[in-house]
Amino acid sequence: MAAASINLLPIELSPQSGAAKTANLFKRIAIVYGAIVVVFLIGAGAFILLMSVQSSSIKNQNAALTARITTLEAAEQKTVLIRDRLEKIKGVIAGSVGMEKNLVNLSNVISILPSGVAIASAEVDSTRTKFTVSGSSSQEIAVFLSSLVAQKIYPNLILKTFSFNPGSGYVVSFDSLDAK
Repeated sequence: MAAASINLLPIELSPQSGAAKTANLFKRIAIVYGAIVVVFLIGAGAFILLMSVQSSSIKNQNAALTARITTLEAAEQKTVLIRDRLEKIKGVIAGSVGMEKNLVNLSNVISILPSGVAIASAEVDSTRTKFTVSGSSSQEIAVFLSSLVAQKIYPNLILKTFSFNPGSGYVVSFDSLDAK
């Protein structure tokens, strides 16, 4: 038996066939749009969840890279300090060679001092030698100067002062800017 459609509403209240079709069309469109909105909301939620996971992953990577950069900076500072110390050591070693030459030259000067002439003061570094001699007579100073010139201990010797004091005698200061 076929299903019978029983309408208990009076005919004046029943929807017209065109209006019912339009209502059914709007229902279908609303269902499609509702499905599209639901799919969009699910996609937006998935996107937000994915971005949250990626954000935390990026934060962890950032923290790891920051820690690594900090350790590399400390290693670089140590490397720079070591390089600087090595340069200073090279300078000291190079200076000690010049210092040694200047000390040998000063020792040679001391060995040619005649009696009556003495070293009053001496200052030696890697690039120059300054020394002062004192003697009681001009003849002793003259003997010392002739010996100093004859020995050619210093190629460039500068006579800084030559003075006489009745109490201490003659005082002569020299400065040499380069070692032989």
